[in-house]
Amino acid sequence: MTYSRTDSAVDLVADIGGTNARFCLVDADKKLLDEMSFAVAEYAAFEDALDAYLVKLGSPRPRRAALAVASPLTGDLVQITNSGWSFSAGQVQRRYGFERLLVLNDFSALAHALPFLAGAHLHRVGGAAGKPRPTHRWA
Repeated sequence: MTYSRTDSAVDLVADIGGTNARFCLVDADKKLLDEMSFAVAEYAAFEDALDAYLVKLGSPRPRRAALAVASPLTGDLVQITNSGWSFSAGQVQRRYGFERLLVLNDFSALAHALPFLAGAHLHRVGGAAGKPRPTHRWA
């Protein structure tokens, strides 16, 4: 482990798709820790995969979580696309005692992350360089 088990400043983040569920922790310095991937087909439910991850982590458990899911979001019920997994965001929050749980569509999560990418993360696709665009500010 790369952090102290007494460190309560870690949050759980996850990318939940139809094929894989990827979990990790994020510390106060935004470092990713304890990354693990679980095959969706090997678990009957999302909570089973999350339980497996948390068991491997030990304790203490993260108090906050953000889940990027392959699913359109229209309410509390999340139905993962191309999977039999579904869950209630409210029930997950209560079951795991998360002070805060954010559930967002995986494409939305990617879009929100783009402004935070550094130049080293960007790679040109195609031939010519693009034209500079005005910078946008996020509220």
